[in-house]
Amino acid sequence: MTMQPLRPFSSTFLRIWRLVLAFLLGFVLTVAVPATPGFSQAAAPVGADVGLNAIERGRGAYQQGRWEEAIAIWQTALKTQGDNLVTDLATDLAQATLWTYLGMAYQKMGRWEEAQTAIDTALQRLEAITPSNQRSHLLAQALNVQGQLKLAEGEVEQAILIWQRVTQIYQDLNYDPGVTGSRINQARALEINGYYRRACQVLLAAIDLDDQSCDVNQPPDAEQVLQHVLSQPDVSLQLLTLRSLGNIFRLKGFLPQAQSLLHTSLELAQSLADPQTIGLSLLNLAHVEAAQYQRMAFLADRSNQETDRQAALNLARQALEHYSAIDARLSEHQDEADRLEASNRLLRMQAAIQRFNFLIQLNHWLAAQAETPEQQEFQRQLQAQDQEMAKWLSNPLPPSRAVLYSQIDLARGLMQRWQDRRAQSAFTAFATTSPDLIRQLLEQIQQQADGLDDPQAQSYAWGTLGQFYELLALQEQTPAAWAQAQTATQQALGLAQSVQAWSIAYQWQWQLGRIYQAQGQTEAAIAHYQAAAATLSTVRQDLLAVESQVQLSFRDDVEPVYRELVSLLLASPNGTPPSQANLQLGIEEIDALQLTELENFLSCNLTPTIALGQPQTDPKAAILYPILLPDQLVVLARLPQSDMIQFHAVAIARDEATHQLEQLRQQVEQRYLSDAFLAQSQQVYDWLIRPFRAALEEQQVQTLVFVSDGVIRNLPMAALYDGERFLVEAYAIALSPGLQIPASTPLPNLQLDVLAFGLSEIRPDFPPHANFAPLVNVERELNQIATEVSSHDVLNQSFTSEALQIWIGRSDAPIVHIATHGQFSSDPNDTFLLAWDRRIILKDFSNILQTRENQNTKAIELLVLSACKTADGDDRATLGLAGITIQSGARSTIGSLWYVDDQSTSELVGRLYQELAKPDAGMTRAEALRRAQVNLLHSPGYRAPVFWAPYVLVGNWQ
Repeated sequence: MTMQPLRPFSSTFLRIWRLVLAFLLGFVLTVAVPATPGFSQAAAPVGADVGLNAIERGRGAYQQGRWEEAIAIWQTALKTQGDNLVTDLATDLAQATLWTYLGMAYQKMGRWEEAQTAIDTALQRLEAITPSNQRSHLLAQALNVQGQLKLAEGEVEQAILIWQRVTQIYQDLNYDPGVTGSRINQARALEINGYYRRACQVLLAAIDLDDQSCDVNQPPDAEQVLQHVLSQPDVSLQLLTLRSLGNIFRLKGFLPQAQSLLHTSLELAQSLADPQTIGLSLLNLAHVEAAQYQRMAFLADRSNQETDRQAALNLARQALEHYSAIDARLSEHQDEADRLEASNRLLRMQAAIQRFNFLIQLNHWLAAQAETPEQQEFQRQLQAQDQEMAKWLSNPLPPSRAVLYSQIDLARGLMQRWQDRRAQSAFTAFATTSPDLIRQLLEQIQQQADGLDDPQAQSYAWGTLGQFYELLALQEQTPAAWAQAQTATQQALGLAQSVQAWSIAYQWQWQLGRIYQAQGQTEAAIAHYQAAAATLSTVRQDLLAVESQVQLSFRDDVEPVYRELVSLLLASPNGTPPSQANLQLGIEEIDALQLTELENFLSCNLTPTIALGQPQTDPKAAILYPILLPDQLVVLARLPQSDMIQFHAVAIARDEATHQLEQLRQQVEQRYLSDAFLAQSQQVYDWLIRPFRAALEEQQVQTLVFVSDGVIRNLPMAALYDGERFLVEAYAIALSPGLQIPASTPLPNLQLDVLAFGLSEIRPDFPPHANFAPLVNVERELNQIATEVSSHDVLNQSFTSEALQIWIGRSDAPIVHIATHGQFSSDPNDTFLLAWDRRIILKDFSNILQTRENQNTKAIELLVLSACKTADGDDRATLGLAGITIQSGARSTIGSLWYVDDQSTSELVGRLYQELAKPDAGMTRAEALRRAQVNLLHSPGYRAPVFWAPYVLVGNWQ
């Protein structure tokens, strides 16, 4: 393009440019969050006073939600300037500004084509203007709006690229608020597309904290984040940044950090006395408290403790109070609220719907418990909220992306309530007619979404409509309802695939699988389930371990896809075993589930190197896959000298099998052998082992590797009883978190040096040590190790987290032994080891052990953790043990499923190292542990499995 000479500035231009700088920050801040009510553009240069007046009058109308009036004012100003034959720099910039404003207003009204035309025109005008700071500022504004339009159309990657360009423009201008705002825009786009980790990193970069981590196991430092945010010069920018970070921290599961930031945002908002700003902070804070309730409710179900239950209810009350406070706060400032009535109504509607859905969730949780006063308390609140929802349904807001998503949330809440048969007797008249209301609402949403030309909103609308018809078809069992469900869901899937919204697409692939399965079309159902699982594998790094209620999200949104697919693959109608192809696919999908579950737990990508079942791993090892399905317990067996997968099924409901397995787990911790325990243990042996016993003996199998499922993982397989002897007396036993294990050096090739840490003393009045007893035999345990192999001991006061890191980095001993209290849990933050100075949680422990890997020294071949236990009532607690194995880089880990008397622990540890030190060419890690356990169980006073059975080997058993 030929460069044009600069035109002289007119006095009008200079006067108006001062207004540009005054309003520019407000533009950046509101554009950064499109759902934020309020005016979002700055005034820009105009070529005449009439242009300035038009900008001001149009802006006033825009602020009050009178977008058509604002459009008319700006269109008149454009026509007036077009009739003026005299043009100068101010006039060119004024026209570009007016076209930008028109694009904003058209976007607010959902007139997407007109909005795009206006922005394209603004950008064309700007291209013809000589580069300058003023032109760059206005170009950034126009591009910001273009990014919003791309985002609204579902072109998320395009929006991100545009905002990256905006960031560069503002960086060239040294305009820090613009840089921060454009990065917040990028983060919002990433968040909408489900890429929470990337969004988190972009937000941290926006406040110059690129070195902070967004991993679940290494959350950002809230204090440091607050310091950086509050160092920004403008309070409005501080508020926006705090809310954006608070929201993404919530989605990432950083709940304490999110709460800290959002409490500060509420305090800042209250200092400004702006009802809308206060309302937004309250809404975000309520979301965090609702997430904290979900986490605490999950823990209460697991612990069965009344204190945990009451803590969950208190968090629920806080969230409900803050949702309600939004409407009250806006009502207190009705004069100011009237100025932004349309935006206020959106905020009030969003809060009301969130409160309604939260009450449905809360009542659903309470309905599964014994009758309590809280049930009546929250049922009354839900019935009152019914009437509030009726008002919003009878007086809806004009369609927009934000409105449609809120209405979809409402429809899903209504469907949940419709499904809750137990609570239906307490429904009001409004709720009893909910199926008709849901249908009408969803059909209206679908029509409005089509009118907005927003593929993602359309996909959600069609998919939710398909979900409604699926529920209706299950109730009515009519071909017409199934056809409606299938058609709507296929439409939703096509829309999601058209914009590569894979985090949405997998939901509709899964839904189609259920629809086909319900109609008896098994092959079609399997195909769609497999497509859903394949889609999940491409997006799971950003979908998993990002919700605040990590376990609940995984159990509700991911795990069922794999389980339902496996149920289809392993179905045996009329007693006919599944085909070998389906058995192989079943193993692969269980492997994918195990891998996904571990990645969800660890919040990281796993790249294992050796697949189980390959001939080169161990020709004397058989691999067993016990799988809990809704109506049967299935065991698949892969034997070392056969390509055939063996199949055995026990016709038992999942709940009943789970109950019996949990009873056996309780019985095995008794300090004596009871008839009840032996009977239960033999029953489980008959389920899992006996059907394959002849084949195992025929192939001279020496090691059994269990890839277990659900509560089976917490069961000590060594204690299964065949009527004469325990399983450990016949086989070495190992656990694997999936089909793949890390490569390792064979045991006979290792130089057995041990780096041993122990904590025998407990510090009084030291909170991290509270509720733990001294381990008086730890010193004896370390001494026994030293008598068998070369070792270096670090004990008590010397065993600090810093010392652990120093010694791990300094030593190349292949075995690390840690004798201290600890816990394995399905919550990474509740998986820890006790050191002299603190509790070392999983992410810190993993970082410490990876010190050696980072220094390119020898890997940890065997990690031994004695005196630890799995969390009470946690059916996924062994995830913590597997997580330590993987995150630490250890090839194998020996840990205990429950806390064992430290005297018997020291006895077993001594025997273990005796076996490890033997010059036996065929010795494996699993065999060494087996011999130590058998030796102990044959010793006087140690026959009961409580003393030897909890020790399990996870990872590579060779």
